[in-house]
Amino acid sequence: MFTYQVYGVTLQINQPLSALIPLANEESIDLPTGDLSIALLREQAVNSALMQQLPWTTIYDNDIESHRSIIQSAEHRDGCYIKLRYSGDNGLGLIEWLEYVIDPTGRQVWVTWAAPDCEMEAFLLGPVLACVMTIRGHICLHASVIETGDGCIAILGAKGAGKSTTAAAFSQLGHRVLADDLAVLVEQGNDFLVPLGYPRLRLNPDAAMAVVGTIAQLTRVFEEDVTAPGKLYLNLPQRMSAAESPRQLQAIYLLHERNERLQVPFITPLDAATAVMTLVQHTSASMVLTKAARAREFVRLSQLVKQIPLRSVHRPDTLQALSQLCELIARDARSSTGTATVPTSTLAALLPPLLAELPPALAQPDARAAIHQTARHLAPIVSGGFECRLDDDWQVDLQQCITANVSQLALLHAHWTANEANRASSDPMWVRLLTFLEACRRPSSALQSTLSEIWLEYDADTLPTGISDGLPSESPNEPSHESPNESPLPLLFFGLKQAASSGCGHAITTEQALGLLLGDAFQPPWRANVQRTFAACANAVFVSHIGVMLSRAAPAVRVNIKRLDAETVGNYLTQVGWHGDPDEIAALMDTLAPHVDKFTLCLDVGCTIAPRVGLECILLEQPPTEVRWRTLLNRLAEWNLLLPEKQVALLQWPGQTEQANGSAMVRRLSHVKVDYWPNRPLRAKGYLWFHQKWSC
Repeated sequence: MFTYQVYGVTLQINQPLSALIPLANEESIDLPTGDLSIALLREQAVNSALMQQLPWTTIYDNDIESHRSIIQSAEHRDGCYIKLRYSGDNGLGLIEWLEYVIDPTGRQVWVTWAAPDCEMEAFLLGPVLACVMTIRGHICLHASVIETGDGCIAILGAKGAGKSTTAAAFSQLGHRVLADDLAVLVEQGNDFLVPLGYPRLRLNPDAAMAVVGTIAQLTRVFEEDVTAPGKLYLNLPQRMSAAESPRQLQAIYLLHERNERLQVPFITPLDAATAVMTLVQHTSASMVLTKAARAREFVRLSQLVKQIPLRSVHRPDTLQALSQLCELIARDARSSTGTATVPTSTLAALLPPLLAELPPALAQPDARAAIHQTARHLAPIVSGGFECRLDDDWQVDLQQCITANVSQLALLHAHWTANEANRASSDPMWVRLLTFLEACRRPSSALQSTLSEIWLEYDADTLPTGISDGLPSESPNEPSHESPNESPLPLLFFGLKQAASSGCGHAITTEQALGLLLGDAFQPPWRANVQRTFAACANAVFVSHIGVMLSRAAPAVRVNIKRLDAETVGNYLTQVGWHGDPDEIAALMDTLAPHVDKFTLCLDVGCTIAPRVGLECILLEQPPTEVRWRTLLNRLAEWNLLLPEKQVALLQWPGQTEQANGSAMVRRLSHVKVDYWPNRPLRAKGYLWFHQKWSC
C-alpha cells in the first residue's frame, strides 16, 4: 500500500500517485478528518453485490462538446453512496471513461477507468476529493490558497477568472501556494484552518508564459490536448511537508472579471449578505449534499463571513499587472483594518498622453489647466471625452465614462467615499449620489441589470446661472462654488441597455433611479413627463440615456432618444408635449441627414418640456475614411457655427498612441451636437472620445 497526505486526509491506496509526495512513517497531521482508503481497479468492475444492486439516481448531468460529467446518488440503509462518472471522445475516435464511487462516510473510494492515468489522478485529486471532504462535513471552496506569514488567504473566482494564475504569480514572488482549485476549510473553535493540498498548479499556456516565461518543461493535465494544449501542470518550487500544520484562514478574495478600462487593481469589502451568497456560489461539490445538509452548510457559511473578511478584487485586463495585483492583495491581507484598498492615483496622472494630442485650437492653456484640475479629483478610469464649443467660446468640459459593471462601479464608489468622506456624510447631494451608486453595484438590483454605463460630465471651472423656462442657459457667467480641494459635483448620465430600453420596465427603473438622485424634488408632474418620453417611443425608437444636472440648479433631466428621423420626430415631439414647432426640427434633421448616419434627440424634461432641443449627429466611421465628417463640418461652417481653426482641429483628433505599458490611447470623434432654441441662433459642440485599450 502507498500512503499520502493531502487536505489533511491520510490516503491509503493500492497504487502510487505521481502528483503526491509519499508520506514518511513519522509524518502525520493531527486533524479530525481521518483516513481515506482508495482502491484503484482500472477497468475491473467493483466486485460487490451491493454495488450492483444500488438504485442510482442522477443528480447532475453536464454534456458539453462530447464530454459528459454525471453525478449519481443511491440511498441505502448504510447511507447515501455517490458515483461520479466522466466520459468523452479522446480525439482519436476512442471513448474514454472514469468512474468513482464514494461510500456514505466519505472514507472509501473505488475507482475504475479506461483513460490515461494522469486524467484519473486529475479528477481524483480535484472533484472527487471535494465530494469526499464535503460528505465529511467540511466547507470546500473553488479556490487557490496562498500562505501569508503564519496564516493564509483564499483566492476565489469563476472558472477562467485566474485563480491558479494569481497563485502562480504569488509563488514567483516567494509566497508558498498551499492548495490549487480546492480549499478545504476545517473548523477548529472559532477558527477556520486550511490543510495543504498537492504541490502543483494547473495553468493555461498563456498564463504559464506570462508567469514563468516558458512551457517547455510543463506537462499536460489531459493527454488528448496534443495539437492545442489545454491546461498544464506547474510544479511548485516550495516543497511542502505533509507534516506541516494547516494554516489559519485570514481573508478571502474574490477575483472579479478583468476590466480593460481599469488602470490599476483595487480592493473593496463585501457586505455580509453579498459575502454569504458569493461563498454559496463558489462552494465545491455541494450538489452531493441533502437539503438538510445544504441548510446546515449555509448556516456555517454565514458564520464564516462573521469571522473571515471577504473582499472583492478588481483588476485591469492584462497579465502584466499580476505582480502589482499580488502585492496589493498581500498588503491588504497584512492590514488589520479590513477597509477598502483604493488606488491613490487619479485620472490626472493618466491624461497627459491625451492632452498632448488635443489640438490647441480646441483647448487653450486655461482650458487645459481646468481639465487637469478636475481630473485630480477623478478615479483612474481612462474612458470618456472632451466637450468642445465650436464657436468663439473656449470652454472645454471633461467627461468620464464608467461601465456599469461591478468593478468600475466599486472603484468609483471607493474613490468617492475615500476622498469625500465629509461631504459624503453631510452634503445631501453627495449622499444621494452615493446611495444611487450603491444601488447600481448590487448584483440583484434592477439598476444593475438595466444600466449599461454612467457618464460623468464636469463643467470646466464655471457653473451656468441664467434660468429660462426653468432650465439653465448656455451662458456660463457665474464662478463655481466648488472648493479647488473638493471633487466637483458632476452632471450624471446613465445609459439604458438597448435590448429592453423602451417600454414599461425601463421607465419604472428610470423612475427609481431619478428618485434616488433627485429625492423629494422629483414631483408627480415631473415624473409624468419623463414617463411620457418612454410611452411615445414607437417601432425601433428608444430612450438611451437620462442626464441629471447635479451641478446645475436645473429642475429638469436630459432625455436622449435614438432612431428618430425627419419623418418621425414631429409626431414624437407632439406626443411628449413639446410646445415648439416640430416642423422646424424636422427640417433641420432633413438638411443634416445626408451628412450623418443617425441622430439622437436630446430633450430637457421637467414639469414642462423645455424649448431647447439638441440633435446629436453621429457617423459610424472615422475620418479620413468617412468623408462625410468633412461635409458635415463644412455645413456647420456655412451656418457660422464653427470656427475654421476648430474645423481643422476636429479632424486631427482621431488616432491611437501606443503606451510603454502595452496599452494604447485610442481617440475618436464621437459626434457633433447642434442646439436649437426657438428664435435664437443655432450653436454647435464637438465631442472627442478617448479610451485606453490593452493589448493583453
